[in-house]
Amino acid sequence: MHENFLQTLQTHRAAICTRWDVLLRAEPASSPLANPDTLVHLMPWTLDHLATELRRPRLRRRPDSSLSPPVCPCGYNPLLRYFATAERALVETLFVNTRSLAELTPIVRETGLHELKLALARLAHGEIESFCAVCQRRNTAASTPASASAANPSSRPVAH
Repeated sequence: MHENFLQTLQTHRAAICTRWDVLLRAEPASSPLANPDTLVHLMPWTLDHLATELRRPRLRRRPDSSLSPPVCPCGYNPLLRYFATAERALVETLFVNTRSLAELTPIVRETGLHELKLALARLAHGEIESFCAVCQRRNTAASTPASASAANPSSRPVAH
């Protein structure tokens, strides 16, 4: 990871969280645990762990590797939308709304974007799988309406 990306991530942390908050609140909550007022408290922890993941040399050794999207059998995992909106906020803030990375070559920016998405995907996978491991719905997921729409979060019903 280019050092400029890590500095930009730290410099624009408040802007990332602000945009992330807006995006998270625009999404319908999949369950009571997906309340944005609760999830916003995870943002600093997530950004800290993302920065740690970006500093790991394994991303440099395998920049072309990728992860499949996380799967939640019941579709009620609040972290699905949390991490989806995180990626969008990071990309919009770091690559669209700021000029901090403009002096980098297109190849360095593209590589940095790929590493950022890969690091976030790794973090998301671990957290989503951990949450799903303790889910009370995991054994009944096939019979819930959300399981039919787990692959398409926008069509999932909102639990109240």
